[in-house]
Amino acid sequence: METFTWIPQKTFEYGSEYKTNISTFGGGKEQRRKKYSSGRGIFHLSFPTCPNADAEAILSFFDARYGAYESFYWVHPLTSVTYTVRFVSDSLKIKYINPNCRSLDFDFKEVV
Repeated sequence: METFTWIPQKTFEYGSEYKTNISTFGGGKEQRRKKYSSGRGIFHLSFPTCPNADAEAILSFFDARYGAYESFYWVHPLTSVTYTVRFVSDSLKIKYINPNCRSLDFDFKEVV
């Protein structure tokens, strides 16, 4: 499995996500079932001033994973913990800043 090696430049967000199925019955009663046995990590990476070569390399990495289809390894830049993640979206947009610089941001989701 491949590893995503680029480190976000300035903005980096992380948190936890749970998936709960909620069934509503007559009288307002609810039944809840958890789909995950524990929270899954969610991560937002931002590259506001990314050199062209890095932006193209990230796009190639994204394309090689077929967007959200294939998972990969990613090392959390603050904790050095390695996660198995995938892209959340099947699309990745790169914003033109100037001839030498691009901007991009995207989300990862931990997979089991």
